Amino acid sequence: MHELPPETIRDAIQRAARTMRLGHVPIDRLVYTRWLTTTDVLPVVIVNLDMADLEKPSARLLGRDMRHEIGTHLGGALVLPSNHSGARYVIFLRKPRLPETVPCPENLPAQTFALGVTIDEHLHLPVARMQNVLAGGAPGSGKSTFLHLLAGQAAGKGYRLFLADPQENTFAPGAWEGLAALPVASSPAAFQALLESLLEIFAERSAQFAAQTPVCPDIETYNRTAEEPLPRLMLLVDEANTFLVDKTIQNKLADVARQGRKYGLTVVLAAHDWRAASISKGLSANFTTRLTFRVDDATSGQVVLLSPKLGKAAMNLRHPGRGIGRFPGYGIRLFQACLPPEMPSGVRGASAPLLTRREREILEHIRAHGGKATLEVLQAYGLGQREARRLQAAWLERGLLVRDPMQGNACVLAAEWHAGVLPDKPDKADKADKA
Repeated sequence: MHELPPETIRDAIQRAARTMRLGHVPIDRLVYTRWLTTTDVLPVVIVNLDMADLEKPSARLLGRDMRHEIGTHLGGALVLPSNHSGARYVIFLRKPRLPETVPCPENLPAQTFALGVTIDEHLHLPVARMQNVLAGGAPGSGKSTFLHLLAGQAAGKGYRLFLADPQENTFAPGAWEGLAALPVASSPAAFQALLESLLEIFAERSAQFAAQTPVCPDIETYNRTAEEPLPRLMLLVDEANTFLVDKTIQNKLADVARQGRKYGLTVVLAAHDWRAASISKGLSANFTTRLTFRVDDATSGQVVLLSPKLGKAAMNLRHPGRGIGRFPGYGIRLFQACLPPEMPSGVRGASAPLLTRREREILEHIRAHGGKATLEVLQAYGLGQREARRLQAAWLERGLLVRDPMQGNACVLAAEWHAGVLPDKPDKADKADKA
């Protein structure tokens, strides 16, 4: 392990201190040991400084510039600080490396998400700390896989997913039908409708909170005492800047993101080409966790990470899933993202679709007509012909309606809905029946 003799290390530290004009650095002792990383055990030298004889504050001696100088004099060695039990340097005798792949861990706490690993830590963030997530990454960088990671974990934790993807690549409608509360929004109108649905859910939950004694301030307080805890929500949007060119949508999304934490919503926005004009300061301020994978230009990385220097560094990321992030409680870290968990089998149609109040009224109207959802029945409710055709198509996709070959392939309610199976307290969902 003595690849670097003690004399060489002591000399490198003093030379670095002279370069930085920090005076003499009193060294207590050197300890050759091993350092456990997330994937390896590496030889290191721990250099303990004599706190009593320090001429300069330890913060300056442990700063990034000083550590860079030491590493340069030691042939490029990685030098990390530690002041948990006195000022000291940790010098790696072999450069630590991130793993190529990281499986998604199982059995995490219910409200904790695994994002990835750094050299020395697992990025496991409680949702209260993670809050909203802003992500960037060029095609092939691992951005879509990361969105699947969050969506898969959220689905496994009982979250209701709301998905949007204008290109329908990351969230292909057919593949996600059983996991998403609503059809994947792929147009600005559909996305605006989805945001309206979330605002309706907020209003309904606000009324539920107000009905408690004392009034519940947020979902955490409500769920601690409620007989039926409310499920958390997650909105995941890929290529979000496609929608955000519309300022009306941008302002509405900012409103949703701002209120979301109170009502149990986590917002995840991703795009491969972020620009400052794509996301207003008011919207950007709602995103605590920020990360990017490889980007094609520094601007995209800079918008996400709030740093020109980090934006340039993100251009040099090569391995899929390798990223740079600002993580609450961890700071700025280079990381390898976890792979998505195995998706539940048989998810298609596994969760009951969410219905708005108007949709529930239409459902009862169809039931009153023997479960038939013909154009005539829908127009009798008050829908125009075009709107009725759209509703048929949407409800066929969502599994509320089926084609009955015994009735000339007419649209009828699916058996479970015709039988009257409705959630006791259904959340409001697709407000934009007209979209």
